[in-house]
Parts: sequence; structure tokens; C-alpha cells
Amino acid sequence: MQCLSNGKNYLGVTILLSASMLLGACGGGGGGSTTNNTQMSMGNGSNGATTTNPAGPTPPATQGLTVENFLEVAAVAFVNSTVFVSSVEEAFASFSEIPGPLMVTTPAFCESGAGEMTLNFAAATRVAGDTVVQTFDNCVVSFEDSSQTRDNGQIFSEILEASGSLSAGGAFDFVFRFAYTNFTTEEIAGTDQGQFNTLNGDLAVDTSNDGVIETTTITGQNDFSISSVFDTFNAVFILTETIQVQDLSNNTIVFTSDFGFQLITAITNGSFVTDTTQPFMSLSTPGLTEDDGAPILRPTSGFQVTTDGNGASVSLTALTETTAEVSLDLNGDNVAEATQLVTYAQLEDIVDAFFL
Repeated sequence: MQCLSNGKNYLGVTILLSASMLLGACGGGGGGSTTNNTQMSMGNGSNGATTTNPAGPTPPATQGLTVENFLEVAAVAFVNSTVFVSSVEEAFASFSEIPGPLMVTTPAFCESGAGEMTLNFAAATRVAGDTVVQTFDNCVVSFEDSSQTRDNGQIFSEILEASGSLSAGGAFDFVFRFAYTNFTTEEIAGTDQGQFNTLNGDLAVDTSNDGVIETTTITGQNDFSISSVFDTFNAVFILTETIQVQDLSNNTIVFTSDFGFQLITAITNGSFVTDTTQPFMSLSTPGLTEDDGAPILRPTSGFQVTTDGNGASVSLTALTETTAEVSLDLNGDNVAEATQLVTYAQLEDIVDAFFL
């Protein structure tokens, strides 16, 4: 059994999938906001790996939000809000499909270095108490697109409650967690060569489906954080909570995501807190999906605000399936110093540009 990492990068919120489960980030759902006041520190600890980590860009002297960077900050906040849930669900579904019962330890498919995966499945389908443990020690893997990664650290996955089956369809209710211990993955070849990601802490996941409404709540626990460093950015994300509610009868998705992040780029230097104060509502349009099949979220309503350490804020108001309004309030008086209409494609292009 091969154990492969397959990363999707959204500027630090990185959910890394293996052939049989996940490493961890996609964005969700429907409740109120919670302010995240966690202090963040930049870093890219190598966990003993043989690696040369990128230093990241030289930050500007001015910290926080500015007229020059408010669109960039809003784009990073919004795009990362949309990527937690689908990645976590895909990861859990991938190892739900492995037939059991099964108790086995198998080596990871490493071209160099080492790694192993231990599966403990008590029944044919997943039940409470099932676990997967993945450990990596400079494990190098190549992919069809000529990219190559080096992984270190550990991922522990555990099912806490289980009812129904994700793979069989129909109603289900699962509670599980992913725990990361100094898990690092470095892109050592390919278009993202040089990116270095570190994950620590736990993701607690509660996902249920009654046949009509599917709800997924993901909560960061034990100081869950994702650090990502590249030549063009240095970022740390600390998840508070993301919720996604999908109505399968009319293809609507309601989602919120609240998190803190620190971001250094050529024009941004600061710590930020993102709160979705009015849930986003989006249609799940058939055919409009990511590469992994997850719906591309294009909300027609909803409001998100991202605040820096100086009291300035940038807000994003969803307007149509294609456009949103982004406004900058530099001094907290609820008067916008700058406002711009943008398309969701433009926001994604801002984030994608970090990897070009």
C-alpha cells in the first residue's frame, strides 16, 4: 500500500492528502463568528530534515493594512475560507473506502528516506476507535506532474463516533480528529519548489448527513496551526472554526470560517483576524468544481471582516455569483478609505500569483 502526499496549496492553508488519507486545509459553513486572539509566530522548523528553507520576502516597514495591500489581505482571507471543508472530507472519505477489518503496518512508498502507516480498522466499514498513524522521516515522493515532496513528522487520525457509511451513501454521522506532530512537507521539485509547510495541533471534525442537509464543522484544537513559507510569502494560519451546511435538495451551501493569520509578502506585514459575521451563501453549480470535485464557492450574500493589530479592517461583501465589494477602513470609524468591486476570479488570481 502506497502512502503518497498530494498537496493543494492555498497560501498556507494546505490540506495534504495521501493515497489512503489526509494531511491537512477547505472552507465552510453557517454559524456566528469567534474572534481568534492567538498569538502567532513565524517559523518553518525542519524537524531534522535535510532541507534549505526559503527565507521568504523582505517585508515592508509599514505593518498592518494599507491602501496598497488591502485587496491582497482580503483575497488571502476569503480564498482560505473556502478550502477547509472539502479537503478534510476528501481525506476522511479516502481512508473510509479501505476495506476492513484490517490491522497492519506497511512501509510508505518513499524513493528515499523512510515512512510507515499503521491501520487499525475493526470492521468492514469505519467504526469508533478506528485509527491511522502515518510517520515520515525524510520521505521523498514524486508525482505525475514532475513535482516532488519531502515529508517528516506524524499524522494521527482517529474516529471518535460513527454512524452510517460515507462510502455507501445515505445518512451518516461521524466525529473524528486529525492530530499533527511536527508534520512538515517540502516541495523539492515542480512549480512550487521551495515551499515549506509545517502543521501542528489537532483538527476536530463533526460531519453529518440526514439525506437532505449535510453539515460539517471543523475546529482547531491544541493550538492547531499551519505555517507556510515560500519565496513570495511567509504565512501562519491558526483555525478557530469553519462550518459548512449544504442543502442537497437545492444545491445551496452556507459557510463561515473564522481564523487568525500572519502574513508577510512584498506589500504586507502583519497579523490579522478574520471573522465571517454574516454567513456566505453560495450555489453549488454542477460542473463548477475544483480538481478534487469539491464545489467552487461563489457566494451571492455574506460578509467577512479581517482586522489587523492597529484596529484597521478590510471587509468583503458578497454581491453576485461573480462579484464582491472589498472596503478598507483604516481608522475604525466605519468610513471606507478605499472601496473596490472585484470578481472572485480576481481574488483567486491574487493568491495564485504567489506561486507563479
